Amino acid sequence: MRVISIAKYTFIEVFKSRIIYNTLFLGVILLIASFIAREFTYGVPERVALDFGLGLLTLSSVGMGIFFGSTLISKEIEGRTIYMILSRPVKRWEYLIGRVLGMITMLIVNILILSLMSLFVFWMSSGNFFDSLIYWAILFAVVESVIILCISVLFSMLTNVTMSTVYTILIYILGHSLTNTTALNFAKNNPVFLYLLKFYGTFFPNFSKLNIKNFVLFENHLSTSYLVGSFSYGIIYIAAIMLLSVFILNKKDLT
Repeated sequence: MRVISIAKYTFIEVFKSRIIYNTLFLGVILLIASFIAREFTYGVPERVALDFGLGLLTLSSVGMGIFFGSTLISKEIEGRTIYMILSRPVKRWEYLIGRVLGMITMLIVNILILSLMSLFVFWMSSGNFFDSLIYWAILFAVVESVIILCISVLFSMLTNVTMSTVYTILIYILGHSLTNTTALNFAKNNPVFLYLLKFYGTFFPNFSKLNIKNFVLFENHLSTSYLVGSFSYGIIYIAAIMLLSVFILNKKDLT
């Protein structure tokens, strides 16, 4: 119950920051841009609309994850307001999990709004509303943004807000380019470099596993085992980061 109360408080705090207005604004931009693209694109207007929609909801949710993950907890630690919560019968892990769950709820609301608008435009363009791979792509966008949020929270307890943001963005970029970099001839011809890439992929997230937009747009098919495996990979990674974050917060000197 303490975790749920903290999560509720966090969600209300984030909601009052008027971030939801930015989401609605992005949704309006999505609708306008998609309809314009529909008018000037011949042959595949639904593909353009879907591509634009999935890209926008992913970038906006990742941006929210980085911003809130790097500021919400670190500001309370720097401002000493965390003592007001921890002075009550609230454990550190309850505080951390509650804060993260509240932020995750806000991310889901953001993705849900943009997803409904994207699906509406896609349905208007193609008449198809039941492509299951689209919903997998939306689910993976949620998982990806939660991973970024958790990484940002982790870095915020180790460094300042600026460096936390920079490190998280670097990990996001590297995570998306890891698979393509491994496939380069330069990497294949340099065993040491290839080993370093594999070592990096062992401990840091490989977002290529969650990026199925090309399959949604062009192939329309992925095996269920791959989808379930990628989803499980994301959930396990989130759990591992949260365990590490709880360990660091428990060991952190807040005096």
